[in-house]
Amino acid sequence: MPSEKEIDEVVDRHAMRLLNLPGVIGVSTEQDETGQFVLAMRVSTDDPAVLERLPKQIEGIPIKWVRSEEYRKLPLKRKTKDKT
Repeated sequence: MPSEKEIDEVVDRHAMRLLNLPGVIGVSTEQDETGQFVLAMRVSTDDPAVLERLPKQIEGIPIKWVRSEEYRKLPLKRKTKDKT
Protein backbone atom coordinates (compact mmCIF):
# COMPACT_ATOMS: atom_id res chain seq x y z
CA MET A 1 0.00 0.00 0.00
CA PRO A 2 1.19 3.52 -0.73
CA SER A 3 2.42 5.69 2.11
CA GLU A 4 0.78 8.92 3.23
CA LYS A 5 3.59 10.89 1.56
CA GLU A 6 3.12 9.07 -1.76
CA ILE A 7 -0.61 9.81 -1.76
CA ASP A 8 0.06 13.44 -0.80
CA GLU A 9 2.26 13.71 -3.88
CA VAL A 10 -0.48 12.24 -6.09
CA VAL A 11 -2.99 14.70 -4.58
CA ASP A 12 -0.59 17.57 -5.33
CA ARG A 13 -0.21 16.48 -8.97
CA HIS A 14 -3.94 15.99 -9.64
CA ALA A 15 -5.86 18.32 -7.28
CA MET A 16 -6.37 21.16 -9.77
CA ARG A 17 -7.84 18.84 -12.41
CA LEU A 18 -9.98 16.88 -9.95
CA LEU A 19 -11.43 20.02 -8.34
CA ASN A 20 -12.68 21.09 -11.76
CA LEU A 21 -14.73 17.92 -12.23
CA PRO A 22 -18.50 18.30 -11.74
CA GLY A 23 -19.52 17.43 -8.19
CA VAL A 24 -15.99 17.39 -6.73
CA ILE A 25 -15.52 19.86 -3.88
CA GLY A 26 -12.39 18.54 -2.16
CA VAL A 27 -9.41 16.20 -2.52
CA SER A 28 -7.18 15.00 0.30
CA THR A 29 -5.23 12.14 1.84
CA GLU A 30 -7.14 10.22 4.53
CA GLN A 31 -7.10 6.88 6.27
CA ASP A 32 -9.79 4.34 5.47
CA GLU A 33 -11.54 2.02 7.92
CA THR A 34 -8.54 -0.36 7.93
CA GLY A 35 -5.98 2.38 8.61
CA GLN A 36 -4.62 2.42 5.06
CA PHE A 37 -4.01 5.79 3.43
CA VAL A 38 -6.27 6.58 0.46
CA LEU A 39 -7.01 9.48 -1.82
CA ALA A 40 -10.32 10.92 -0.60
CA MET A 41 -12.49 12.83 -3.04
CA ARG A 42 -15.28 14.87 -1.47
CA VAL A 43 -18.37 15.01 -3.67
CA SER A 44 -21.47 17.16 -3.35
CA THR A 45 -23.89 14.81 -5.09
CA ASP A 46 -25.30 11.30 -5.06
CA ASP A 47 -26.29 11.55 -8.74
CA PRO A 48 -25.17 8.29 -10.39
CA ALA A 49 -24.69 10.07 -13.73
CA VAL A 50 -22.09 12.36 -12.13
CA LEU A 51 -20.43 9.70 -9.98
CA GLU A 52 -19.95 7.22 -12.83
CA ARG A 53 -17.80 9.78 -14.68
CA LEU A 54 -15.43 10.29 -11.76
CA PRO A 55 -12.17 8.31 -11.65
CA LYS A 56 -12.07 5.16 -9.51
CA GLN A 57 -8.30 5.36 -9.09
CA ILE A 58 -5.38 7.60 -9.99
CA GLU A 59 -1.85 6.33 -10.55
CA GLY A 60 -2.98 2.99 -9.13
CA ILE A 61 -4.26 4.56 -5.90
CA PRO A 62 -7.92 3.84 -5.15
CA ILE A 63 -10.22 6.77 -4.56
CA LYS A 64 -12.61 6.87 -1.63
CA TRP A 65 -15.63 9.06 -2.36
CA VAL A 66 -16.90 11.01 0.64
CA ARG A 67 -20.33 12.65 0.39
CA SER A 68 -20.14 16.21 1.67
CA GLU A 69 -22.23 19.35 1.59
CA GLU A 70 -21.14 22.23 -0.62
CA TYR A 71 -18.68 24.65 0.87
CA ARG A 72 -16.77 27.59 -0.46
CA LYS A 73 -13.60 26.54 -2.27
CA LEU A 74 -10.46 28.40 -1.34
CA PRO A 75 -7.72 28.97 -3.91
CA LEU A 76 -5.23 26.12 -4.02
CA LYS A 77 -1.83 27.32 -2.89
CA ARG A 78 1.06 26.06 -4.94
CA LYS A 79 4.00 24.72 -3.01
CA THR A 80 7.24 26.51 -3.75
CA LYS A 81 10.64 24.98 -3.38
CA ASP A 82 13.04 26.68 -1.02
CA LYS A 83 16.01 27.89 -3.07
CA THR A 84 18.50 28.13 -0.24
